[in-house]
Amino acid sequence: MGGGVAALVAAGYPQRVSRLALVDAAGVRFNDNRFGADVLAGKNPFGVHDRASLDRYLATVYHLEDARPSIPWPADVAYIAQRKRDAAFEQAVLDRIGRGPERFLPGDEATRITQPTLLLWCRQDAVIDPSAAALYAARIPQASTVLLDDCGHMSLMERPVDVAAAIEMLIQRGRP
Repeated sequence: MGGGVAALVAAGYPQRVSRLALVDAAGVRFNDNRFGADVLAGKNPFGVHDRASLDRYLATVYHLEDARPSIPWPADVAYIAQRKRDAAFEQAVLDRIGRGPERFLPGDEATRITQPTLLLWCRQDAVIDPSAAALYAARIPQASTVLLDDCGHMSLMERPVDVAAAIEMLIQRGRP
């Protein structure tokens, strides 16, 4: 959920941000997917209350089963309990960024972003549909887009070498 914040900071305080990377960022009206439909319906697709819902959550954010973290017993019990404690806060955040009046503010403000920008998405992202990258690219003409295959919303975990290479190029050359 940091991509929208990063876009707003880059747009509003350009003197403080020399380069910007938006990685699977929300803030634009991307193509419908199951996750987005659930958020729009007031549901929490990240909700975890038992082992089955934990497995569903991990399958939503990770495309590659091998990349999903192993959370064996008793760690799963503690993690599920923590997710239950955080559920109300998480729902409030999803309500605000998914249905609130500012939900598209990052995309609206993106037209003011002048810094070198990386837009990095995974084609199999089931959370923020990759169509969001094109919407940001239309608003940030100097942006470079990198679409990775065979990964989901957790690109940093599923394709760390490719993500690091794109960010390194952004840092060194201003574009990947």
